[in-house]
Order: sequence, then C-alpha cells, then structure tokens
Amino acid sequence: MTPHRFLAALPLAAVLLGAAAPVAAKPLWRAVNPIQKQRIVTLRGDLAEVRLEPTTRSIGEGEDKDEIAALHIAVTLPGQPVLELPPDEMRMDVHGLHVGIGKLSPRDAVPVVILEGYSGGMHCCATFQMVATVDGKARMLALPGIDGDLDDAFPKDIDGDGTADIVRADDSFLYAFASYAASWAVPAVYNLRGGALVDVSAEPRFARLYGTFAAQTRRYCAKSDEAGNSGACASYAAAMARQGKAEEGIAFAVAHVRQADWLPEPCTVALVDDACPEGKSRSFSGFEQALRWFLKEHGYIA
Repeated sequence: MTPHRFLAALPLAAVLLGAAAPVAAKPLWRAVNPIQKQRIVTLRGDLAEVRLEPTTRSIGEGEDKDEIAALHIAVTLPGQPVLELPPDEMRMDVHGLHVGIGKLSPRDAVPVVILEGYSGGMHCCATFQMVATVDGKARMLALPGIDGDLDDAFPKDIDGDGTADIVRADDSFLYAFASYAASWAVPAVYNLRGGALVDVSAEPRFARLYGTFAAQTRRYCAKSDEAGNSGACASYAAAMARQGKAEEGIAFAVAHVRQADWLPEPCTVALVDDACPEGKSRSFSGFEQALRWFLKEHGYIA
C-alpha cells in the first residue's frame, strides 16, 4: 500500500490545477530514457536546449566501488554558455527522466529547465533539479527528493497570480503518527524567487489548495479504519493551520483521533551513526502534545 497523496488522489485538486490559465505558450514536458535506448537525446524548446548522453559513473569506494549507468546532462539557456550538471547522487538515471522547458511566467525573459528523476527503492524518491538564470548566469537549483511519482506536466499557476507554482509534498508526515499506508503527505508549494526555490506554502494565496486537502483528510480523520486515523487527523490539522485555522484543526483532530498508532520520538541530541543514543529521545504524554510539537517543529504554527 502507498500513503495518501494529495496530487494523485484528489480529483477536485486535479480540476483546480487543470483549470489554471497557462503561464507560457506550449511548455515542453517529455519523458525520456536515453540509457534504455542507448542514444543521445536532445530536447529543444523556447530557445533552450537539454542534451542527455548515456555514460557511466563510479559509486562506492575500494572493494565496493562500482560503475553504474548514468547520464551526462548539458543545459543551454538563451544567451548562456553550456551548463554541465553535476550528478544527482540520489537519482538513478537508468529509470529515465521527465524533462521540462518553459517559462514560469509570461513576464519572464528566458525559460527554465526542469529535470525530475527517480531514486529507485521502496517509498522513495522523486528528485527535482531546475536550471534557471540567476544574476545573469545559468544556475542549477534543487529540491529534496520526495516519495511518490514524477510529475506528468510542466508546473501550473494554481493561485491565479500569473506565476507557475511547483507543488511537491511534505514527507515529514510519513510514519510520524501512523504507518506509511495510513499517512498523508501534506502539499508543499515552491516558487522561484530571488534566485532560489522558496517554500511559499504558508502564504494565504494557497488557502484554496489547503482547503481542498483539508476536506479530504477531515473525512478520513472523522472515521476509523483498520489502520487507525491518526495520520489523517495530523495532516488535517496541518492543512487547517495553512489556512490560519490552526486551533480549529487541532481541536477537531484531537476530538476524533481514535488510535494513535505511534507518536514522534524526536532525539534531543545529535544522532550517533544515524541513531538516537539510548535515553535521549523525547516522549509525549499523548496525541495533542505530540501534534502541537510537530506542527511547530515543521513550521505550521508559531
């Protein structure tokens, strides 16, 4: 089973995204796998170019060193020299890429290039790189990998301000209050701003997005199933907080949670070998205390 995903499981959201006015004429979005085809693939759009050439790269060290199939990626933006992208250590290029070329706003003078890939493995990870013009030079920007599938279209404007919004997910909710299958990854929205990919999820203009997500998670929070409903209740509270209704959301979640499958146990000191030293994890008295800590820790409430 997979966790509940906003982008994949919410028909109303799909209508909302699909109804947004296009931010640029015919942005390119293409799924390609040059390694599978064993040939160079070149994509062109809006005066930009992406060249993907099958090659190999080394991973590991010493006796564990190995050569794996990889892609050499070169991006050319209008008026810029070729930018050769460093390897994404998480991405396994053998799975192929989704490549986008287009403008995030009709006001933009030049397009951006987006590359999404997949890490392979259980419950992971869709990777994200963007090449944009920053201070007059082509720069590579990246977002953390998230659980789930790659996008199937170029980013769209979801709030009506004329600028495309990059909708990802906050995977911190996975396993936080429930099993993977009973967890709900809350939407996270990014904009290209000031030469960086900035998390703008808390801005009021996305209230409709979070209202739609809250309506879905509320239904699951209000009922119990064999996996429990604590994951849905926690994510519902987060979605309400994004709309400026944190206390209302917390109160509903606390009133309806029937079985807290488990609670977060944050480490109070630095991890040692990726593990919390014995006796150094924090315990909570119950769901509400853990929820309030979690929402504050992850920026949903002050």
